[in-house]
Amino acid sequence: MTTRFGTFFSSPLKLRRLRRFELGVAWGVFFLFLSLSALSAAQPGSSRQAILSKIVAQVRRGYQNTSYYAVVADSIFSPRPNRKKGGPLVKTRKIWYASPNKIRIENSLRGVLVIRRGDKIFLKRGKRWKVRRVPPGANHIEKNDFLQFRGKPYLNLIAQNYRVDTTQTRSFLGRKVIVLNIRPKFTGRFAWIFWIDAQTGLVLRRFQALVQKQGQRPLFASTARKITLQPALPDSLFRVPPAVSKEVPARHERHHPRRGMGTEYRNFSDFAKSAPFPIYRPVPLPDGFQFVRGFRMTRHHMHMAHSHYSDGILDFSVFQIQANPKMQRHFLKRMGRGFRKGGEPYLRIASVSGERGGFAFFIMGNMPRIWLKKILNTLQPQNRKN
Repeated sequence: MTTRFGTFFSSPLKLRRLRRFELGVAWGVFFLFLSLSALSAAQPGSSRQAILSKIVAQVRRGYQNTSYYAVVADSIFSPRPNRKKGGPLVKTRKIWYASPNKIRIENSLRGVLVIRRGDKIFLKRGKRWKVRRVPPGANHIEKNDFLQFRGKPYLNLIAQNYRVDTTQTRSFLGRKVIVLNIRPKFTGRFAWIFWIDAQTGLVLRRFQALVQKQGQRPLFASTARKITLQPALPDSLFRVPPAVSKEVPARHERHHPRRGMGTEYRNFSDFAKSAPFPIYRPVPLPDGFQFVRGFRMTRHHMHMAHSHYSDGILDFSVFQIQANPKMQRHFLKRMGRGFRKGGEPYLRIASVSGERGGFAFFIMGNMPRIWLKKILNTLQPQNRKN
């Protein structure tokens, strides 16, 4: 068995393993919004980066300035197809979007109601409400759109690791759209196609697939069946019971800035030299992945190093903990508390944990858990003097 991650990623993925995907409490949020720009052929890296930057800016403006009502059909092809009728599992959502901080979503499949007001998200299942704090910088409630949250380092990596092309020759729901195609250069990763309203920047349709050696396997599609721009949206749509609006999110569902994380490092060599212990990282890194940033934290007799890697769309973070064994076990248990099995691959965050060299490790990312296990098994200490 080769040690190169490229070979591992390129091997045919058994999609039933994707059932193991686990949902992160609210970490993550790396999924994409796009729009604008028209070219018909694949572009060089710098041109691809310029296209993506322009698209991201257009979409952000669109969702800041455009209110709408939409009926959206989501089709989930894997890992949980509709076994009774065959084909994908389809669910319908109704979306009332007044602004990034004022949203209402009704999910037909499970009768789930989601309301965002300011920095809180209110979830209702049956008669039960839950309150969650919105993560800092999360400007939209959608989870399956990643460029909305991508900064320049990620756009650079997308331009390096994905083929990007756009066309502006089609229409959808009677509106001119830009079709953005993002296809990976490495097999075993995700491809995306977006249909974007050329005027407003709203994403009207999106499609995700797993690219394998033997072809492309559909995973997810989301299509607007109806959309009304700038509708009248009364405030009553976004109200929740007074008692619920005053609730404080549960402790494990609160989101805080990086308190006490210290200096942010953008270069791994500087990050490794700053730590009082050897920093571990995957050797070799998966093809196309690079170190994006690192933080260190010291608290309650515990040292933690957090290193983050990405290929532009897929991300994973390595949390390395140095503490007494009891505290290490407690930390790993607390970090994994928000994860559960099952779910759709385009939404879920997977995690793995382990120990070696006197350290505890917790790894999470928006990729199959089997990939994260491979990353865990290849962690090696790096010389701080290099």
